[in-house]
Amino acid sequence: MNELTLLVGGVRFGGWTEVEVVRGIEQAAGTFRVVYTDRWDGQPTPGPIQSGAAVQVLMDGEVVVTGHVDRTLVEFDAQRHTLTVQGRDAAGDLVDSSAVPAHGGQWLKTDLLTIARELAAPFKVPVAAGADLGEPFDSFTLQSGETVHEAIDRMARMRGLLPMSDGRGGLVLARAGTATAGALIEGQNIKAARAELDLTGRYSTYICRGQIQALDHLDADTAYGLQGTAGDPGVERHRPLVVLAEDQGHQASIDARAEWECRRRAARGARLYITVQGWRDSSGALWKPNTRSAIRSPTLGVDGTLLISEVRQTLDGEGTLTQLTLGQPEAFDPSPKKAKRRKAKADKYAPL
Repeated sequence: MNELTLLVGGVRFGGWTEVEVVRGIEQAAGTFRVVYTDRWDGQPTPGPIQSGAAVQVLMDGEVVVTGHVDRTLVEFDAQRHTLTVQGRDAAGDLVDSSAVPAHGGQWLKTDLLTIARELAAPFKVPVAAGADLGEPFDSFTLQSGETVHEAIDRMARMRGLLPMSDGRGGLVLARAGTATAGALIEGQNIKAARAELDLTGRYSTYICRGQIQALDHLDADTAYGLQGTAGDPGVERHRPLVVLAEDQGHQASIDARAEWECRRRAARGARLYITVQGWRDSSGALWKPNTRSAIRSPTLGVDGTLLISEVRQTLDGEGTLTQLTLGQPEAFDPSPKKAKRRKAKADKYAPL
């Protein structure tokens, strides 16, 4: 089917010459961009779509983005007259706007969901819990100038959660998904693929430093000198990185935070990009971020299950395509759990 519709003010817009919809677990708001002619087959010419208008984006009738039009661009020449419309999920306002709470920006003995909902409420963006939120924060204070999304993301990292769009105008606090998408197999449905290894974000040694509140039974050096380390065997040069813990903690949490930073960066340094025809997988479901796909590509030396972190679906002169960005689930799991140390493999695509 592969049909995209914009619903604006009760009017459905279609007839696209170009379409791009991008959704991912590393962005709080899905985005869309469409190019269309300003006269529609079989119906009167509607008024122009205005920047700021509320919009829903539907792919084959399924809602994938709910938010606002951010930008419009009108162009014409001797041959054509086109209008480009770009927008994002409603949570895009949380990404752009500063956090300005009414009570001063500090919470005591308050859980993540309560704080996130209070920060998002002025923007009319609902926040839901998609996983266990963990314990309430003893204390959480906004940092000067940070945006609403930065504050929510900072809290989410402390609790091992990912703040991502639900496609319907809200934000959900979730973990790396376990749902299964269709398989990706070289010679069958993989139209194009590339593997990317990037060592620039990896370090030989990770040093995490933090502090805990001074307690009567701890001396100053112990209370304010907590430090944990982890090493990446895949980086042979001397490349240390100091990481400051986001919250107060104890030695065990500081050690786990250093280990998490190490394995997260190692996993994010290896990405796979796969292009397939159409917008749906072999089961007929739309490709979605935060799902896992079994991949087999002898050319790239990849045979395993990876997490889809981003889905980019397009329509243009080449037809309808979906580009998937994939990586190890550990790359998108903010939870600083203790991981087993693995030896570096000889295969150049070993991280995948």
